[in-house]
Amino acid sequence: MISGTELASRGEICAFCVLDDELLLVWRPSPDAADDPAFLPEEILGQTGKEYIRTYRGRIGLREPDPVPEVRMESHPMEELWKICRDVHMSPVDRGYVRRPSDYWYSSFETYIMRYQWPFVSTRPVTEQITLNAFVRMHRRYRRSVPREAV
Repeated sequence: MISGTELASRGEICAFCVLDDELLLVWRPSPDAADDPAFLPEEILGQTGKEYIRTYRGRIGLREPDPVPEVRMESHPMEELWKICRDVHMSPVDRGYVRRPSDYWYSSFETYIMRYQWPFVSTRPVTEQITLNAFVRMHRRYRRSVPREAV
């Protein structure tokens, strides 16, 4: 859905992760998109998020939630792009879905480890900041931001 929107043509999708109740997306605008006042990425992302919720829930047999959850867009400094992408890839680990990000197929980590090529994901912005090998290694050294509960 996202690859078919104007977000993919007006910038680069650097990372994504599809979770049960959330779609995480790291998008970097192209220079011409930032200069166009008529281009509103928040609206495009909001429409895409609502379409995703309807389609996903419909496919697994759940009714659409009322109201549909809001889709939010956060702006982060591009110097920290690789960290943001890493955090997105580690979301399924943080939630306890898997032990390693490579065990989770519904994220762009597959592209970074070259196991599956998502055609709409660009690794170039991250590799401009850090080598691909170092980026993958950083996932192993990631420390949980959320403390584990005592068992």
